[in-house]
Amino acid sequence: MVAWMKMTLLLVTWTLLWSPLRAATPAAAPDVAALDRWFQEQFDAAAYPGLGVVMVHEGRTLYARGFGVTSVDAPTPLDADTPVGIGSLTKSLTALCLMRLVDQGRLDLDRPVTDYLADFHTADQVQSDRITVRMLLSNSSGLPSMDRGIFTVERDGDADLRLIESLAGNVLNRPPGSGFEYSNEGFVVAGRIAAELHGKPFSETLHDLVLQPLGMAHSSADPDQVVRLGGLHGHYTGATSGLPAGRPLALGRYNAAGSVLQCSAADLGRYLNALLTGRDAAGQPLLARELIDDMWRDHVLMPESERLGKFHYGLGWMVGEVDGRRVAAHGGHAITMTSFAMLVPAQEAGLAITANIETLDSHRFPDLPTLANNGLHVAFGEPLSDFGKPKRPDVSRNDFTLPSEEAIAYVGRYQGSGLATTWLEVAQRADGELTVAVTRDGTLVKRGVLDFMNPARAYVRGIGTAMPVFWRRDAAGKVHSVRYAGLQLLREREARVSGDETRVDVAGFSMVPAVGWEATATGQNLIVSRGSAHVWAGALTGSVDVAQAVIAAGGGGVLHEGPTSQVTVGQRLWQKVAVRSTDENSNRCSLVLWRPLVGQTAYWVLSTEVDQLTQVFQQDGRAMLKTLVTP
Repeated sequence: MVAWMKMTLLLVTWTLLWSPLRAATPAAAPDVAALDRWFQEQFDAAAYPGLGVVMVHEGRTLYARGFGVTSVDAPTPLDADTPVGIGSLTKSLTALCLMRLVDQGRLDLDRPVTDYLADFHTADQVQSDRITVRMLLSNSSGLPSMDRGIFTVERDGDADLRLIESLAGNVLNRPPGSGFEYSNEGFVVAGRIAAELHGKPFSETLHDLVLQPLGMAHSSADPDQVVRLGGLHGHYTGATSGLPAGRPLALGRYNAAGSVLQCSAADLGRYLNALLTGRDAAGQPLLARELIDDMWRDHVLMPESERLGKFHYGLGWMVGEVDGRRVAAHGGHAITMTSFAMLVPAQEAGLAITANIETLDSHRFPDLPTLANNGLHVAFGEPLSDFGKPKRPDVSRNDFTLPSEEAIAYVGRYQGSGLATTWLEVAQRADGELTVAVTRDGTLVKRGVLDFMNPARAYVRGIGTAMPVFWRRDAAGKVHSVRYAGLQLLREREARVSGDETRVDVAGFSMVPAVGWEATATGQNLIVSRGSAHVWAGALTGSVDVAQAVIAAGGGGVLHEGPTSQVTVGQRLWQKVAVRSTDENSNRCSLVLWRPLVGQTAYWVLSTEVDQLTQVFQQDGRAMLKTLVTP
């Protein structure tokens, strides 16, 4: 070892030994009863469907409790053993996983990533060859956090490897080691290194090196095991309460960065205790003390946050001073679930919180960093703090009122496409106020009311973070589109139905034809046609059979079937697929939609010439489908 490296090592060792993170601070025993009363008050005043809270002190779990319910649709009590998605708090567990390999002499943090993943590189291979494992764990590799394909369902053991291979086309945002650059991809690479060294997929590696030794039996990074443990789907934010997520969105390829791992509050207590004591659930040494301290050392300065203040990033942890004490902290956002953990090593204390809903409006409700920090203050009899609270008033609030006679101009449905098909539906209540419902691929992801700042800009307000919307008008002054969450959504054409007096009613199905469409058949088939295009609605028994539905609608066999997706029309969620038919020289195609009925399946089939399907559905088909009544 060259002289300067030896000197650096001595300086680092001296710094760690004298780190203020571990300065002795006498403290009274925590008041658990006061902590419980305070958290109950906070929960009652906020809009969280459920919270899991745990506090540890001097190697013991002093407090572990659940508040509220697992889902507002199925109100089972949430308890301290309920697994909840912790999002990016997973990064700290990933770091611990790699530090255990360091402790075993199998990994060197300061060696290049390519020493462990030979094929790893970006568009600039010279630069990416300089990235070390330490840079991955300290978010200083320069890798951008693109999160492309985060909604793609890939669970096999090599999903993370394919994501890493895709980095070959990425350009680094900054030179390696030159500064902070938050990167989910960087932790995916780190997780893959651990998996390669351990010889198992990351979820199993994490289980073997962290979850099992710590006795975290209600935690898993394996999607199937999460289901068996009763892991939650979480909630989106509505106007006054949570909106249950119909399915999990987190995926295996971002596993090491926090897309899958679900932990119970009680298990997070076991995790915090292990870090504070350096011992596993059996009281055996888990990790050398100097390696734990290295995780909590200042590695790279983070951009200062108005709400959280100044922090450095360590290895999988943010570290800094809060209210005069040195802390290690990290939060996580798993789309529909959130988490936050805070450790105060000088007090040998820590507190972690899980919530089964996405981030709430911090101007209205205390968020998890505030609750965690003040929970520790309450337990130790200290004054409350404004850490994590907004330091300025809500700048979106204003005194503009949209004239009620103008509100009708915004009512309608707007569609846009990005990672998923998004619909924004604006309706008017009896009191004249405009409400908004946002649907993404058939899942309701936000509700609120529209608060206008001026006729061209408004905010969707509910229990979640207020989201801006920007309206655009045509030359005649008619609202034709809206920009929301980075997407441009175009207004749906007005329904061109001819009125209820022309409603077609056959075999329990009824529908209002669009202008120019006529009923062409009776009996057990509801059919309306215009030229060569026709719509059939009916029911078939048995399992879903797209080919039989096409035949029942008067088409031939199915030559090609596209991918299945979901669409919400009116108040109904339909499955849909486009198919190519074999009749008429394969010059026709059909859009098949279906939804379950009691003992059978309802189908709605639109058939047209190949090049007309999309246009006919958008112009007339959707409007007719809205009017469909099924038995």
